[in-house]
Amino acid sequence: MIVHILRLTVWEWHKLRRRLLPWILLGIVVILMQVAVWGAYAVYRTEPFSPQHSTSIQSQTDEDETVFEASWRCKDVRGERIPPEVENVAEEYRERALASVQEFRESCTGYEEFRNFTSNAVLLPNSILLGFDLLQGTLFILVSILGAAALGSEYGWGTLRTVLTKGTGRWQFLTAKLVALMFTALVGLLIAAATVAVSSILIGILGLEGEPLQGSAEWLDVPIKMGTLLYSFLPYAMLALLVTTVTQSTAAGITAFVVYYLIEATLFPPLNSFEWFKRASEYLLSPNATALLESSYGEVSVTIGNNGGDAVQPDVLHAILVLAAYTLVFGAATFWLFQRRDITGAKGG
Repeated sequence: MIVHILRLTVWEWHKLRRRLLPWILLGIVVILMQVAVWGAYAVYRTEPFSPQHSTSIQSQTDEDETVFEASWRCKDVRGERIPPEVENVAEEYRERALASVQEFRESCTGYEEFRNFTSNAVLLPNSILLGFDLLQGTLFILVSILGAAALGSEYGWGTLRTVLTKGTGRWQFLTAKLVALMFTALVGLLIAAATVAVSSILIGILGLEGEPLQGSAEWLDVPIKMGTLLYSFLPYAMLALLVTTVTQSTAAGITAFVVYYLIEATLFPPLNSFEWFKRASEYLLSPNATALLESSYGEVSVTIGNNGGDAVQPDVLHAILVLAAYTLVFGAATFWLFQRRDITGAKGG
């Protein structure tokens, strides 16, 4: 039985590999991750968010006379650096100019921490974790689209009936679909990570302040991150397969999943202002997936929003159990419906 499922999985993998959609989705992931790492490097090099400071020193004898005027950014006063304009200030005004420099240097502390983060984030293996961090929501959607398309196309083309009438068991067929889908997701993550690694090496060669290639994260964090991503993908993939099984349509399956995902991302967070909803949010799919993923980022994490501000953040064990429950419920419903439903001919959608 296991050998039979493995053979079906290999066949499903070959079918996915020959289709255009997986390659398009992979291209999207690779491009977005490249944008993330090179964007961080561009921010590090150009310092577009650096605070600015302007100073003006008036004459001690004539308040209308400006004896020194200059504008600085944090890079001009970094470390013990003194802007060259200060060297040209008359002796009696230099102390005031240096005091202005020191005051601005202290105000740059927060920005310097951010700059150090960007320099660390573009080095291996931090850059890989950064890419996964920024794209986790997009990855959920892309994997679910691929899952809906992989099953929905069988309904649309009418090939599902042909395969099942040849003796392929329904639950074996659906299991092979799911395993092939997750394996495809893993291969996609590996390819995307490899392209980011090449970019990080190039960035290291271009030169950064600090270690040329090694970031602060551990390499073990990368497979842990991939594992948590795949585990978090499972309930979303099963939801996409369930909706596709119900509708027997790729387009309807994708649309229904995206609508659900958007509702969870946009409508549920405001409800966290109500006390009764805060506890309920601990059992929603997205907060638990987010909690599990954030636990595996280590030092390389970028928080964009907070899933509702005052929402209660589930702990890791709670997140693992809730995601498992969603996977089992969606999976059981999908397999039950797939087993009982009559398979018709091509539907064209």
